[in-house]
Amino acid sequence: MRVIDFHTHYYPDKIVEKALNKAIEFIKPVTNGTRAGLIESMQRNNIEYSVSLPMVNCPANAKSLNLWASRENHDEIIMFGSVHPEEDTPEETLKYVAELGMKGIKVHPEYQNFYFADRKYDRIWEACIEYDLIVLTHTGFDIMFPPPYHCTPEDIKQVIERHPKLKLVAAHGGGMRMFEEVEKHLCGRDVYFDLAFMNSMNIELETLNRLLQRHSADRILYGSDSPWCDQGEMIEIVQKLSISDEAKEKIFSKNAEKLLKI
Repeated sequence: MRVIDFHTHYYPDKIVEKALNKAIEFIKPVTNGTRAGLIESMQRNNIEYSVSLPMVNCPANAKSLNLWASRENHDEIIMFGSVHPEEDTPEETLKYVAELGMKGIKVHPEYQNFYFADRKYDRIWEACIEYDLIVLTHTGFDIMFPPPYHCTPEDIKQVIERHPKLKLVAAHGGGMRMFEEVEKHLCGRDVYFDLAFMNSMNIELETLNRLLQRHSADRILYGSDSPWCDQGEMIEIVQKLSISDEAKEKIFSKNAEKLLKI
């Protein structure tokens, strides 16, 4: 069965050690955090493509980050770009991302310190619609940040109601460790969930099965969050779900193919 991992990360060689050390106090990586490390993991687990998600950490870095991502966007790695919501002209960055040939952007409301549902950012989501860019956002709990969290399932609901044409992926099952809120606000709506980091430390298999009963398999994407979670472990978790082989195929690749147009 074809497998596309919709949620991975790696870092430029010159900063990878610093990037991993920043998080290692909270979580241990399962690869060395490099492109080569990700590819080795993909080969070991028979994964055909991985979507890698860099992030602009401050407005001044937007152009250089996206240029680097575009150069890395080849072969088995599909790179997304990014935008910082506090840029003076985020629309120009999004146009640049699209012109560079990337298919989407990653934002992280905790790291970038913005509230996802704030109406001041509506122009960003409208520009993503205009340039046909997928938006993937971290949603819910984050191990490195205290509550209250900047992007909750209810926030996702508000944004998709205001921007129904937005191609939006709410990471971590629609909201890390917020699954009652996911069921209340998001299940059955036109929004994608990825399964990144949905291993046993974050969700019970019974809960994940219930989520799949409430939210269409057409809107679920296999993802690992490598290097922070093992790609093979997440494949095993999807294989254990109480759903049909056809639904598993959608999760592993068909939905990603449709979104990415590959």
